[in-house]
Amino acid sequence: MNENMNQLLFKLKSDLIEAVGAKNITPDEIGNEDQIFGDNTALELDSLDALELVTILEQNFDLKINGMKASRDIFQSFNKIGLHVLEHASENSVKSYISQ
Repeated sequence: MNENMNQLLFKLKSDLIEAVGAKNITPDEIGNEDQIFGDNTALELDSLDALELVTILEQNFDLKINGMKASRDIFQSFNKIGLHVLEHASENSVKSYISQ
C-alpha cells in the first residue's frame, strides 16, 4: 500500500472517530479491512453514523454517495473507502485533506 493511501486511511479513521465521539479507540486499533458498521466492530457504528462518513467525503472530496447499494459497497472497509476516494476525487483534494 502506498504512503498516500496509508495517510488517507489514518486521517479518515481519525476524522470519523472524532465525528462520532468515540473516545476509547485510536485509528491504529481499526484494521483497514475490518468491517466498519455493526455491533461487533471496532467503532460499533450504525446507519446514523454513516451520515458522518458521507459528510466527511462530501466536504473534503466533493464526492457524492448515491444510493444504498453504493454506500454498502463503498463502506465495507476503510480500504474500500480509500480506493473510492483515490479513484474519484481529485489528486489535489486528497493531498489537501492529508496535509490538514
